[in-house]
Amino acid sequence: MNKSYFFLLSVIVLFVGLVSVSCERESFMRWPWETREDSLAVNEVLTIWRDSINGLKVINAPSYPLNISIPLVPSDTARRTTPIDSLIKIAKFRDFRYVITERPRFTEYIFGRKNDSIETRDTFCYVTYQDSADCIAIVGVDSVWRIRFTPDTAIDTTVTPPETTISYYVTSISKNYYSAREAEWHFGYKARRYLELRKENGAPRYYMRYLTGFGTYLPDNSLAPTISNIILKKISGETDTFRYRPTHNRRGIMNLFKLDSLYTVNQGDSVELKITLSGSDSYLVYISWGRSQLTSKYFLPVSNNVATKKISFSELGLNHLYIEVLGLSGLAYPTRAFWPKTVWALPVRVIE
Repeated sequence: MNKSYFFLLSVIVLFVGLVSVSCERESFMRWPWETREDSLAVNEVLTIWRDSINGLKVINAPSYPLNISIPLVPSDTARRTTPIDSLIKIAKFRDFRYVITERPRFTEYIFGRKNDSIETRDTFCYVTYQDSADCIAIVGVDSVWRIRFTPDTAIDTTVTPPETTISYYVTSISKNYYSAREAEWHFGYKARRYLELRKENGAPRYYMRYLTGFGTYLPDNSLAPTISNIILKKISGETDTFRYRPTHNRRGIMNLFKLDSLYTVNQGDSVELKITLSGSDSYLVYISWGRSQLTSKYFLPVSNNVATKKISFSELGLNHLYIEVLGLSGLAYPTRAFWPKTVWALPVRVIE
């Protein structure tokens, strides 16, 4: 064999190796040549998109409609074995709102190129984008239940030595009314999503190409309410079911959606929304939607863990559908250490 043969064989082996790596990995190869100009260009694009991808505006509405009465349940008046003097439970809500202090925004840029391209011109920036805030949920209270307990001592003389058991039973139940009383819950809020910006050939300029929605769970995903899925039905009869995690059919809240492949609705068309929850708690469900600042919240009653409503989008372009679910058991007791809450944000493209 001559030298030219060996050279040709080496080139073929190298090419096959590169293609193999491309096929085995669907992610990207890190691009080590990013410059300061690249970072500034990406930051400029994110500033332009700020109003659309802002994860805080869903909780920035002036107030939430809330006018419900809360009954006592058997567990409120059950005999206790742990020491307790009294139990306070909210009997009726008037409304609630958030006061937020925005934290510095977190962004992480990873520049790279797609592995299905041998050339480095197919470059992009993958962005982890997170809004966060310190929040106070202020709940207007009309009245509260006050349940008083007293200890009861029982001595078992059938054993040696005798055993003493102390339990606490209810001695009085009253409802106290207030003209203007508020309860507060303090918590941290985070809305993390992922974006992909493509680079224009030959210039440090980028444009938004892909984005996810986001899901937030307070205090964490094991204690927050569980949204099983949301279903959107168009007037044409077409039905789409969305879940939280990325799915193969591109119907996960955290799927990386191409902008021109987002879930699409026509401006002004009515869409039926169905929210399915799971769990044994009672839930409060709020929804809001739109492109610009949100000013209206809609309370949806829940029956058999399902809430429904017809909605329509009036603003063209990138909109979001926001779903907020609160666990009533945590909200009703002001002394609870946490307030269970789940927020989903689904990006929607509205066309004429």
